[in-house]
Amino acid sequence: MKTKRVYKENVYQMELVSKISGVLYDEDKTLLTFDETIFFPTGGGQSCDIGIISIDDQQYKIIDVSEHDDDIYHRVVNIKNNSSSNKDNLCNSGNSDIDSFDFKIGDTVLQKINWPHRFDNMQRHCGEHILSGVMYKLYNGINRGFHMGDDYMTIDISLENSDYDRIDWPMAEAAELETNSVIWQNLPVISTHYDSKEEALREPLRKELKLEKDITIVRIGSFENPSDAVACCGTHPAFSGQVGLLKIYKLEQNKGMTRIYFEAGERALKKYQSQYNALTEISNKLSAGQEDLLDKFESLEVKNQEVRDRLFSLEKSVITSKSENIKVQLEASNSKVYYENMDGFNSKLLQTMAKDLIKVADSKLILLTNNAAKFALIITSKESQFNCGEIVKDIALPLGGKGGGSKVSAQVTFGITKELSAFIDSILELNKF
Repeated sequence: MKTKRVYKENVYQMELVSKISGVLYDEDKTLLTFDETIFFPTGGGQSCDIGIISIDDQQYKIIDVSEHDDDIYHRVVNIKNNSSSNKDNLCNSGNSDIDSFDFKIGDTVLQKINWPHRFDNMQRHCGEHILSGVMYKLYNGINRGFHMGDDYMTIDISLENSDYDRIDWPMAEAAELETNSVIWQNLPVISTHYDSKEEALREPLRKELKLEKDITIVRIGSFENPSDAVACCGTHPAFSGQVGLLKIYKLEQNKGMTRIYFEAGERALKKYQSQYNALTEISNKLSAGQEDLLDKFESLEVKNQEVRDRLFSLEKSVITSKSENIKVQLEASNSKVYYENMDGFNSKLLQTMAKDLIKVADSKLILLTNNAAKFALIITSKESQFNCGEIVKDIALPLGGKGGGSKVSAQVTFGITKELSAFIDSILELNKF
């Protein structure tokens, strides 16, 4: 039995009394169909509605809605089922959705959609239509991809028939302003159903029509001068003003197109509030007004670079001095292995020092560690009997270390101090051979 789609007639209807027309148990999932429904199924890039149904005195959650062969299937779970709060987890869980209720065809059900979720989808989807229409009008850009997920929303704009080769930030800002202008005009958003492609082609469409029958065209504005007109099965507000706001916040090039990240409606406002709060906090910490923040940041960058330059000069001086000191000790020692803990030197500084010490290691093995960081570096010369990479492989890795290297230089990091200590002892034992 084909489900009557009440949401097509009135997207603002939040409750509906209907009857169960089918019950399906698919593995551990319980799926119901109704003679009519206000629940929109996943489709057209838009997520499904969610909500609850009531049968007598019992309530169940609707966590997923999908369409198959003109029927709309509603996945139901017990409200007491804690895992039902996460739809993705439920879809992969081995737990049965329904514990103790026998659904019967003909049972009367009260449907209630989650209105905030529905309106969020309406705002975002309609915002996408308006932005796509503006991109087409301003730049002859064609929307070739649309994603409306829980975390972000994107469109992929192709400029294959345009005089432009990419959407840059000033172009995006101009499109954003025009999109919000369409929102402020509070234009009517009209959804019209057509039985055939021939009828639907009377609409001033911005995009090629691929469907042959059962087509819904969503037009924003008048027939003579629409802001957008395109085939779409989603839910949209009655007027563009209900979108509220649209904000573009990121551009990236993707497969020859420009991917535009944006938000619309309440989500756009919340994202703006979050970013504004972060900007205000940064301004307060830097003791600068927001209008002076960029100048303040650039000034700090100059000062930080000066500090980095001085630090580099000091590190170079310290490395040179320490390397010379080690060279003197190497020449005065008869030991095969030289060891020194250098907690004040990080791995980068030790590696820099190694480049000089390789030249003077001769036949000796040099072990330098940063015990605090549980890091070790071993160095020798090309002519030496030692092979640093093999030492790490044969001694360090069995002790729990992670690392490697070449014949003349290798490094290793340990998870605990005990492992590093055992490695140091093993290297010092090489003096006996």
